[in-house]
Amino acid sequence: MSGEELKKYIKRSGLTMSDVARELGTTPQNVQARLGRKTIKIDFILKIKEIIDRCAPPLPAEMEAAVTGTLLAVFGTLSTLYIIITCTH
Repeated sequence: MSGEELKKYIKRSGLTMSDVARELGTTPQNVQARLGRKTIKIDFILKIKEIIDRCAPPLPAEMEAAVTGTLLAVFGTLSTLYIIITCTH
């Protein structure tokens, strides 16, 4: 998932960059800078998804599928992703 796609995901959630930054404990400028990088670390994508899941109404299925697809491409299977998320909380 690119930074532009992640920005769209945030925007479609109804949250602002300020909302996301506040939840991450950083500044909107820092979030924008991270989204502008050539590559985005999967842990950052997971944090954004967690914030949106917790703070925003459900997203349309195609947006949720885009993020889930990115995560599955990285981790291979949903069960692996579940284990990773479960073990980090």
